[in-house]
Amino acid sequence: MSPTPPHVVRKIPCTPFIFEDSREAAISYHNISNTTTCKPCFMTISVEEVLYHTGKVVYNIQYKYYKLNGWRHKTDKYSHPFFNPETNSMHDCILDGEIIAKNPVTTGLVDMLLMSFEDMEPLIGTSRPTDYKKQLMQIVSRLYD
Repeated sequence: MSPTPPHVVRKIPCTPFIFEDSREAAISYHNISNTTTCKPCFMTISVEEVLYHTGKVVYNIQYKYYKLNGWRHKTDKYSHPFFNPETNSMHDCILDGEIIAKNPVTTGLVDMLLMSFEDMEPLIGTSRPTDYKKQLMQIVSRLYD
């Protein structure tokens, strides 16, 4: 008898987000030129909890980018959540999502990842909510399972 294939035990609805040009926060600190305009990045984050036949549960986190208002990944990279203004390049990761183990730490990460910018603000200190969410996405990319 073959093992039961993984199946979705809970699907969390997509949450939409808009990321603006990330250079704005770094222009004065890193002396980055802002001579080009950059359209905002519209995206959704969706999460599924998936149960494996071993009893392990993972989060399947998916990012979907929308080409609204003419946004393009290559020309409007400065608003992409995985763009690093310090190196003027994209972070080295999978851009469309990750699968990570479900545990107390990752559950907190997923909760914050899906939280609105307004709800995050009182919980995060002095960072801008958009920058904090970008950092959460980058942390998730390092926890792939």
